[in-house]
Amino acid sequence: HEKNWAPILGTSSWLYSCHEESRVVTASRQGDRWVLTPRGPSPAVARGFRGGTQLVPCDGGWLACVHEVADEDGRRTYEHRWVWFDADLAIVGWSSPFVFRSRRQIEFAAGLAWYGDRLVCTFGVRDEQAWLSILNYQQLVRGRVSA
Repeated sequence: HEKNWAPILGTSSWLYSCHEESRVVTASRQGDRWVLTPRGPSPAVARGFRGGTQLVPCDGGWLACVHEVADEDGRRTYEHRWVWFDADLAIVGWSSPFVFRSRRQIEFAAGLAWYGDRLVCTFGVRDEQAWLSILNYQQLVRGRVSA
């Protein structure tokens, strides 16, 4: 019932869930059906992670930007996190929650690509604006929490 599938760049698999029964789960098409495959372990913090960008190769594993639903005075808002996966798709690190533009609104990260040693992340705001952000990867790594 997960609706936020995220493609895994260069593969035929999709990230289905960051935390299902304490595991990362991928989906892949086999014939006319989709098959769910439990992958690496997932920490409890990942319970609220929802898809966002595709997973891109990073440091021998994968990197993605996900979102979490937050409640700001009864209003639904989104916050993001960077999530690092190892080669077997176990979650090995994550960032603190953040927003791209401003708090108390819906933002949704949609695309992620390398641009040299930087990352370009596209995102929408309130389903009415499109933005892109160019990020210094080394700054992201310094803020990483390891599993």
